[in-house]
Amino acid sequence: ISDEPECRGLSRIYLQHMYDHITERDPYHVVLTASRNAAELVGIADWFETHPYINPRTTPEGKRAYARNINTMGKFVDDIVKLDRPDKCIGFLPTCFAGMGPKQEPYPTFDEYICHTWAAMIHGGKTLYPYAYHDMGDRASLYEGTRYIFSSFAALDKLVLLGKRTELVKNQEVHGVLYDRGEERMFVLVNMTNDPKTVTLDSISGTWHHFRHNETITTNTFNLKPLEVIIGTSQVKDAGLPTYQETDALINKLEYERTHTGSLVFEKYDQVTFTGSTPVRARKLLDGIRDVVGWTQVGDKEKFVEMNLTKLKPEFTKIVISGYGLENMKLTVRNGEELSEPEVADINVEEFSVTYLLKDSISPDALRMDFDTRRVELYEIEVF
Repeated sequence: ISDEPECRGLSRIYLQHMYDHITERDPYHVVLTASRNAAELVGIADWFETHPYINPRTTPEGKRAYARNINTMGKFVDDIVKLDRPDKCIGFLPTCFAGMGPKQEPYPTFDEYICHTWAAMIHGGKTLYPYAYHDMGDRASLYEGTRYIFSSFAALDKLVLLGKRTELVKNQEVHGVLYDRGEERMFVLVNMTNDPKTVTLDSISGTWHHFRHNETITTNTFNLKPLEVIIGTSQVKDAGLPTYQETDALINKLEYERTHTGSLVFEKYDQVTFTGSTPVRARKLLDGIRDVVGWTQVGDKEKFVEMNLTKLKPEFTKIVISGYGLENMKLTVRNGEELSEPEVADINVEEFSVTYLLKDSISPDALRMDFDTRRVELYEIEVF
């Protein structure tokens, strides 16, 4: 019915009329909204996805900080749960993008993704919704993290949806919950800080399967790593799923590949500037991800992107441009006010990229790309 109605300045009376109109004509139509004010909007939807994004950032002292602390994630879910309204469903939208400040803020790590999601969901969340899909492909920690967290909840869905939920421990640093369905049980323990913590769960005993870790748990005292989430299940629920360690290793591998392309303009956001016929998202074109849109334009008007290199002045013999609609692209170099075509030894055209091998090394003031296809998308620009 609306995304973030509290941020859009929309009248609740108007939204209530919309909801009443929909439900009167189709009482089985489920109405969804994403909001941080779910309790105040309880009358205008059936399904609420809370989205108190953590927006990670690095302090001047080099420490990890968040726009919203992880231990506050659950209170947004509480707003609906405490109403005891079985006709309302409450869920959570994990943070799938970087901090929203003016600087180049960092993206959530794999551990942050897992931790802040569970920190919210153990308050009684019943659904997950990956709203910010447009940035999810930017980092392996996000797209592999999304696969990991959603497959985890799919494997544990009956416990999360139907289990009786009991608090085991709850403070500003650590939160633990027991889910009990009678025939099976599960506990979830979350360290919501970037510091190690030790906690004992007096109500936990016996042997548990350590979910997605291929090991058993026989203790009730836990030495938690920063941001660690420990899930113990009375039955094996993760058959066929990659372990945490395997997923973490895959993310590290993919992140290494992203950061070691060898491009001379990789992440040189402070030294490379762009102009274009429409605005250019420089961060997306220089971050080592070759399949996420950083610039696009549709229509018959002039389409171009120019990358200014006067600060960096790299010397290179190879140019790789990843994108869509590049087949008729014209590549030129600028030195001062003069534009010229570089001498090319070979051009390799693939479905989503064009590679230029130059006859000689060049160090121009700028690279310019002009396009004449109706739709153009640029994903990455690299020089070697």
